[in-house]
Amino acid sequence: MPFPFVLPTTSAFSFSSSFTSDTHPSLPLSASTYRGVVRDALKKHKRLSPPSQSSHISTVIGALNGYVPYILAVDAGLNPNAQFGESISLRATSPPTIEWRPTLSENAVPGRERSRVKVQSVDYEIAFTLSSLANAYTLVARAALHPLFVTTQATLDAQQRTAAIQTATKYLLDAASIYDWLAIRAERVQTAPPCSDVSPSTLRAMSSLALAEATLLAVLKDDPYPAIVSQDRNKNDREWMYKAPDIPKVRAHLFARLCLAAAEHAAQASSLCQAAGRGSSKINEGLLRYLEDLRRTCRAKACRFFGIDAEIGGEVGKAIAWLQAGLQELGIESKYSAKGSGFSRFKKEWTEKREERKVEKETAWGADGGKVEETRVVEFLEVKWQKLNDTMNVQIIPPVGPLLAQMPSGREIHALKPYQPPTLDPSILDAMRAPPERKDDYGDALSSDDEAKGFPAFPVAQKGTGPMRRLSIIQPGREDYVHRRKVSFSPTMLSAVTSPVTSTITTSSSTSSASTTKSNNPNDIRHSVLVNGLPPPSPSLPLPFNLTDRGLLNRDCHVHNEWIESRSKKRFAIIDPGTGRVWATCPDCTKDDVGPTVRSAFSGFQGFSADTSNHERARLLTAWHHLIIAARLDLATILVHETGKPLAEALAEVDYGAGLVRWFAGEADRFPQAVLPNFPTSPISPRTPCTPSTPATIGGTPTSSGFRMRRPAVLKQPVGVVLALVPWSFPLALALRKSAAALAAGCTVIIKPSSETPLTALAIACLANRAGFPAGALNVITTSLGNTPDVAEALCMHPLVKAVSFTGSARVGKRVATTCTRNLKRLSLDLGGNCPFIVFDDADLENTAKELVALKWRHAGQACIAPNRCYVQRRVYDSFSELVVQEAEKLKVGHGMERETTLGPLTTIRGLYKAEALCKDAEEKGASVLLGTGRREPGDGYFMSPTILGNMTDSMLMCREEIFAPILGLYIFDTEDEVVKKANDTPVGLAGYVFTKSSDRLTSMFERLDAGVLGMNTVSLVADCPVPAGNNGNGYGSGFSSATTLEEFLITKSGAMMIRQD
Repeated sequence: MPFPFVLPTTSAFSFSSSFTSDTHPSLPLSASTYRGVVRDALKKHKRLSPPSQSSHISTVIGALNGYVPYILAVDAGLNPNAQFGESISLRATSPPTIEWRPTLSENAVPGRERSRVKVQSVDYEIAFTLSSLANAYTLVARAALHPLFVTTQATLDAQQRTAAIQTATKYLLDAASIYDWLAIRAERVQTAPPCSDVSPSTLRAMSSLALAEATLLAVLKDDPYPAIVSQDRNKNDREWMYKAPDIPKVRAHLFARLCLAAAEHAAQASSLCQAAGRGSSKINEGLLRYLEDLRRTCRAKACRFFGIDAEIGGEVGKAIAWLQAGLQELGIESKYSAKGSGFSRFKKEWTEKREERKVEKETAWGADGGKVEETRVVEFLEVKWQKLNDTMNVQIIPPVGPLLAQMPSGREIHALKPYQPPTLDPSILDAMRAPPERKDDYGDALSSDDEAKGFPAFPVAQKGTGPMRRLSIIQPGREDYVHRRKVSFSPTMLSAVTSPVTSTITTSSSTSSASTTKSNNPNDIRHSVLVNGLPPPSPSLPLPFNLTDRGLLNRDCHVHNEWIESRSKKRFAIIDPGTGRVWATCPDCTKDDVGPTVRSAFSGFQGFSADTSNHERARLLTAWHHLIIAARLDLATILVHETGKPLAEALAEVDYGAGLVRWFAGEADRFPQAVLPNFPTSPISPRTPCTPSTPATIGGTPTSSGFRMRRPAVLKQPVGVVLALVPWSFPLALALRKSAAALAAGCTVIIKPSSETPLTALAIACLANRAGFPAGALNVITTSLGNTPDVAEALCMHPLVKAVSFTGSARVGKRVATTCTRNLKRLSLDLGGNCPFIVFDDADLENTAKELVALKWRHAGQACIAPNRCYVQRRVYDSFSELVVQEAEKLKVGHGMERETTLGPLTTIRGLYKAEALCKDAEEKGASVLLGTGRREPGDGYFMSPTILGNMTDSMLMCREEIFAPILGLYIFDTEDEVVKKANDTPVGLAGYVFTKSSDRLTSMFERLDAGVLGMNTVSLVADCPVPAGNNGNGYGSGFSSATTLEEFLITKSGAMMIRQD
């Protein structure tokens, strides 16, 4: 579970051969282009192995989502009643003939693929496209759930398990909504469907199936027994007397009702599939078996939870009867019955082992609807309760029949949201009013599951379509820059390739047919170069926003001024925290990509350090600064969709980061590389050599410099390749601070951004490229969350990486420090904090409340200097609490791009789960909720309303951990000594804040608090701190200081120079 769908494949088709438009002449060509992307994605997906298909499914979804608005635009042009928003006129010049290979219909010849069906209606083209999208969503849900069933790897913890199930539920509900939308549409189509796959009854059945699976996942999230069964399968586990998981009686009954609702949906899907057709139109037997198995599994789960409900009530005999009823629903005989042994038991064990092998190989696992797993759980409980009943309770086990007859109806938990198909941006529709610049040359007989001979994947041209031209794609504003990458296109493909990109294109004659520049050397860093600014359409997703300069949004790694894929060709998803949806993908690099990247940076360092003067580096940084300022709105927009922060905060981060680049441009011009101190003339004769036995003296006193002809010298040189490990909280500002300082010192940089925010780093690398930094000076390597530990360790351990600058949590920082210590690598750590905010009774309460709210809820509380613990003196606690609540109520929660928003979502779903857990812990230990709920807001984004908790104590987890969420805890204190002791009771002393009108108290607190930086009657720290920040376990290095960051990337050499005089 979910069902392992096989995606269909399709033939090539030219919309221009069948349709023409008077209002939007380029629409048929554009639709053909994006359909070609879908065809190629489906073809490639079919040929991949099952593990590779899991990583490729995001490419298929991106291609389908990119094609959907175009085919709907075609439908709107043919159907005057279609609601599209803009009037489109389209007429058919000839009947369209599109071929799709169905996958749900029964095979005509067993063991062979079903023959392709011809689709002569745009309605069924839409049905095939969107049903493929829904099936792909189901496959994403399968991939998310796969780690839950793997027995050869480490077991997921509760947080990871919940995240996986919630992700799968979301995609299943999206799939159900698409099926439901298609079924309503298909019922209005006059022509008969070409096959069962797109018939109204099948589409209704698939909607019911997805809803059944999503309903069952609502139970799986809180069902502890599968994990216990995994422990029971351990050969070393002999314990049968165990403490049952804590499932409240009410919840057990609710779970049973939910399982019954899932069973009803599965039964409905089965009946609809059986009514879909007969003979060649019959639904595949595998799907029918899965529906029946799923129905049985759901009913068996319901019996199990009714049994748990009875066992909690002390009715062990009745509980055992419910388990036997569950086995009966599964078609399994109880091992305590006469039929429960022998060949049937051997067959069941063989089936279980076969299912385990399927899970390990990622093949068609779960095709039994979870029947094998549920059988294990029920039999596990039956053994435990039978022994319990035999030794302690000795209750009579009632018959099974009456229990099954009394089962109640199911209870729904999910309400489907209407599917909202994507539509074309008005600017794209306006562009289609121009006539097409090329013909639509897609063939009419080639299927996506045939071997493509002489027809490479988009956007490379077909053979025989005319002479090839070589394009030099030059970055805007840098026509004089020597870095120009070459790629071959035919004239018929130019408009499709260049339409979405604002690049300057020059052409030169060539007969080359290579699609990309590619080296045969496996160690060459250009192993998978793509066209600069033109990522292939298949991994790209439609942008949810507009950019003035679309060339900024690059979806590939930046190495040696080239845009490259990972060697594995795998990609990972970028999610907008405000919507919870994927909007881009980036290369999922592994350890194999580290070596070429580091060698590129080292090669760049050898030239950049030696060939550029301080003044030249200052000029490059200044040019970079100007480009960042010019692109500030586009950078902020990308930042909003990666981090979720409001646009105003994103713009402030861009401005701050640009200011740091300008600062280091000045530093590069100022710092001296060599220092030759000018000592006073020595009275010792210059002809008298200084030897160890006769030390030099001045006025009879030995000196360290010898006589006047021996001079000390100090030389500052760049350390080499610098690795910048950047977090997601302030990805642009921190990446600019680390990289600008290193570049000013003459180092080259490798940025490894967080998996949540890679596109921001890639955008500033694009601007650095335009500014003129040579190849290898600034490199960006991206990787998914799962591969981050291995890639980061490989980067830190590489001998050519000479310095590491890390900003992030203390837990990860310790691992980085341990890794770098192995070869004594230069390291700077800026770790998390647990900052106290202290309010004395003589403070200006109204102003203090405003400053507290502004600081605490910036970026939804996800800042290392955000106050975690607010200590308020008892006499003013009530009045100050009211003021803080009043200020926090003014915050507007919403997507970062909405104008009124002042509080965006959390950046990660993991942070949201942690925040909920911290609130729950505090409430259970006596905290009072003054504002908010401490729970996730309804909707798709990762939103949590401002939450304020009162009566906090030191025993709560929130007091010990960095919150990183829009939650504030208020603590009461009486004396200065008491609050100092509590404030200092933390292993990470990053920052602190004190508000009082007493200057004596401010001085005392400044001396006594263990924090690197203190805000005294102010919350402004970053701009005002001239010294390194951090104390205790917060790390070491530059902290907030720009003045000292440069020194981290410089080596200071000292020596003695002898000048001889003849």
